[in-house]
Amino acid sequence: MKRILSSLSILILLNSCINKSYDEALNSGLEKYPRIRNLNLSLVEGYTVEKLAFFKTKEHEYKFVLKLSDATTDTLVERYSLGLFGFVDKKYLKENKNHLSWNSKPVIESFGKYKYIIKDIVIPTKEMDSIIYFLYDRDKYRKVIGHRIVLKNIQLR
Repeated sequence: MKRILSSLSILILLNSCINKSYDEALNSGLEKYPRIRNLNLSLVEGYTVEKLAFFKTKEHEYKFVLKLSDATTDTLVERYSLGLFGFVDKKYLKENKNHLSWNSKPVIESFGKYKYIIKDIVIPTKEMDSIIYFLYDRDKYRKVIGHRIVLKNIQLR
């Protein structure tokens, strides 16, 4: 019984430490967080992604965090759906697929004075050849709108 309580206490402590560092990183604008990519790229005019960060939450589960510019508005973000393609080793893909994909109808989440789009991702590997973010119509996919953001050599840890 003591062993179970000790293990449970350690898990609770670790989880609170992870949440604390996550909240601290977001409240600081990802300034000292080590797993980021500085981007400063626009998907469409006024919809600028300044940074991308990866937070591991569990085995094969991550939060992909897009830090937005101060000028990016809720109205603009909520006009589009956000797509993400991940290109990984073929052994992680279903038959007849060449990438993993995730789609969302994003909303801005604020931490302190900073704006983010946060997406929970389950991915079977820690390495991706590349990822592509893109926008499309909110109601359904017709075509890519604006510019894509392409990142290569993604290492998740």
